[in-house]
Amino acid sequence: MKNKLLKLFLVSILAACGSTSALYQPVDADVQRMSEKGMTTSLASLQHGYELFSKNCAECHALTPPPRKSVDQWNRILKQMLPKTKMTAQEQELVRVYITARR
Repeated sequence: MKNKLLKLFLVSILAACGSTSALYQPVDADVQRMSEKGMTTSLASLQHGYELFSKNCAECHALTPPPRKSVDQWNRILKQMLPKTKMTAQEQELVRVYITARR
């Protein structure tokens, strides 16, 4: 019985990890949504922003999918956290655009 519960627990964790990563990955629809907002970006730029977000933010804590926070919450978070990273201003902007696109 313990073995079955352990297997079920592990499968649940793996399934959760797989479904969460989809929340992070930029897609073509994000580029379109940004265009509709009057902002020009590319899927490659959003992907780079995602990679920077993943690398720099996950060093200290669990990542939060961008849709789980409001624009105001993200603005406060980024204002507080980005200066703590070693990212350039350009890299920080890529993270901002990525999060905006995924909202």
